[in-house]
Amino acid sequence: MKFKNEFEQLCYLAVERAVGSADVDLQHNKELAADFVPGKGVISFTGSPKKEIDVLVTRLTSEVSLLISAKDLESRATPAMVQEWASVVQTMNKHAEGKSFLGLVVSACGFTSGCGAWAIDSNLGLVPPYKGKVTAYSRDAVERMLERAVRVSRQLAESGRHDLGKNSNYYWSVYKCTGDFAQASSG
Repeated sequence: MKFKNEFEQLCYLAVERAVGSADVDLQHNKELAADFVPGKGVISFTGSPKKEIDVLVTRLTSEVSLLISAKDLESRATPAMVQEWASVVQTMNKHAEGKSFLGLVVSACGFTSGCGAWAIDSNLGLVPPYKGKVTAYSRDAVERMLERAVRVSRQLAESGRHDLGKNSNYYWSVYKCTGDFAQASSG
């Protein structure tokens, strides 16, 4: 497996620990395509200008997959990055038949103001959680948060008791299982 950077490798390994290697796939410059749905046409994320997507795909159940965007930036991720990933996840859900997709953005340096509102509105998980006061996390803490978020996501998807794809249920599920890291690191 070839990784673009150390953070991408850390994210891959965290997800692999959470769900096992058989259910994790890292794809660079991927043209995401949903199954063909008659009457809805074919979708892709290429064209002019070409859109390159690096995605960590995690199968949570046979019907639910998690699309993860790992951001290894020198500064915190911006609302535009959250909006961009929301667009990918929404398009996949609109055109996929018999499957649903959840989305998560993991940022090595955290998120700027406004990311939380966009993530809630788009039902995307954020790792680390955006709390406003705590903005710096160690890579080890981010890696542990991601592993926990993916593990909990699978458990919730398998239980069938939670409709993670509705409203902001997925955002809040990720927030609840990672928020204590922020509290622990602020003290």
